[in-house]
Amino acid sequence: MKRIIAAAMAATLGTAASAEECIAIKDGYLTHKGNLVEPGVNEWGHNYQARKFRGQYCDNYYDAAWCQQYNNTFVEMKWNDVWLSNKDCDADGNLDRHTGFETYRGSGARLYQRQTTVHPDDTVDTYQSVIKAAPEEAVEVTIEGERYFMLMGKKPEVLGPVIWNQFYVEWQQWHSTGDHERRHYKVDVELQP
Repeated sequence: MKRIIAAAMAATLGTAASAEECIAIKDGYLTHKGNLVEPGVNEWGHNYQARKFRGQYCDNYYDAAWCQQYNNTFVEMKWNDVWLSNKDCDADGNLDRHTGFETYRGSGARLYQRQTTVHPDDTVDTYQSVIKAAPEEAVEVTIEGERYFMLMGKKPEVLGPVIWNQFYVEWQQWHSTGDHERRHYKVDVELQP
């Protein structure tokens, strides 16, 4: 019933909201991926007001069938308002993404994630990363068979490997108690003149 009310209210407000009249989660009828968004932590581990997620990997995808193989992975995520806002300023009834930008490129969107997997032999793998939206002026280049975003100029700068076409991985780190190996990645690609 709440979803029906949410959809009706969003449709009614449709063109009424402007950037100055954003609708907040506390107003009670915003949705994300078809689900009503309420203040606080929901049953899946999302806290859209605080822009955080803590839960099993599949919980982030509402227990989708395709992700069941990763259900032994616990995930923590934090994002900024441009990645996924806690408001609706374009009057579509949904939480906004890349507010003020046509796409994520150049928006400043940022996500931090930490994934912890416990294996049947009790070894633990931990993966952390920071993912950012590529600046508008960044170009995509291929270096040693891998795609990267790069800023050109007097001193070219490789930002990081491309992920999801509009983003790059700025930093990532893996650690496994099984092989006691720690791998750290920060962009360190040597450019040839």
